[in-house]
Amino acid sequence: MLSYDYTVLAGTQGALGHRKKDRLFELIERMRLPTVFFAEGGGGRPGDTDYPVVSALDTRAFALWAGLSGLVPRIAVVAGRCFAGNAVIAGCADLIVATESSSLGMGGPAMIEGGGLGTVDPDEVGPTEMQASNGVVDVVAADEKEATALARRLLGYFQGTAPPGAEPDQEKLRESFDEMTGPVRILFFTQTLGCEPCLQTRQILDELPPLSDKISIEEVNFILEKEKAAQYGIERVPALALLSTDADGHDHDTRIRFLGSPSGYEFVSLVQAVLLVGGHDSQLTPANRALIAAVATPTTIQVFSTPT
Repeated sequence: MLSYDYTVLAGTQGALGHRKKDRLFELIERMRLPTVFFAEGGGGRPGDTDYPVVSALDTRAFALWAGLSGLVPRIAVVAGRCFAGNAVIAGCADLIVATESSSLGMGGPAMIEGGGLGTVDPDEVGPTEMQASNGVVDVVAADEKEATALARRLLGYFQGTAPPGAEPDQEKLRESFDEMTGPVRILFFTQTLGCEPCLQTRQILDELPPLSDKISIEEVNFILEKEKAAQYGIERVPALALLSTDADGHDHDTRIRFLGSPSGYEFVSLVQAVLLVGGHDSQLTPANRALIAAVATPTTIQVFSTPT
């Protein structure tokens, strides 16, 4: 973490300060350190007498800072006024977090007035409201404390390649599937082209057979096997048809269908449907069973859902 001290000569950049910053940038490159730079300050220090200089355009800091692009994440925090060289640092960062009361601009009030453009209040040079709306500022914070917390959170998005986490415990699912009394075959209607969720559905279905030898998946090409799709009333993909298998090995259509990818909470619905087809008790009350048995006409029940 780097920071200018705005209480020292308005956070301006002196020659010796540049040398210190150059050294830090070199260490950051060598050690590949994620960097947060608190960039509040007035830019170059024209009255600096520590080192003989005219324009200081040959300073290494800006080239070193730009050279870190793509090597390490660089986040600039602007809380207050940030002009000239300090604004260069902020502008070359990967992300800028600024407080609501900040002002960010390449030319500070002195430079603007010196160039004959009149007197401009510092807070009117580049207010956050303007810089956020035009895309210069990426994230707006209420104050410096919130800006710091946001910078920390943003750094968490730059972890790079991380090892896979622990595999979720699937033992409860195995125990549930063990209670099935009969096999279940899932017909998966799919196509290779023009079906983005088909691949996701295939990945979801592949999770089931390893959990129980009573579950099998049969893939049906929707384009090449139109007759089979029509047999099960499938008009679009991805789609699933659940079949039960009796003791003689004959399949029976349960008329349970899933249209679309059974992701999110719908995976739970799929598991419950597989259990039901496999002989697991539905846990319906005798009264509800009697009501269902009394339905005399063909009835289609459709449940619409979202993946979340």
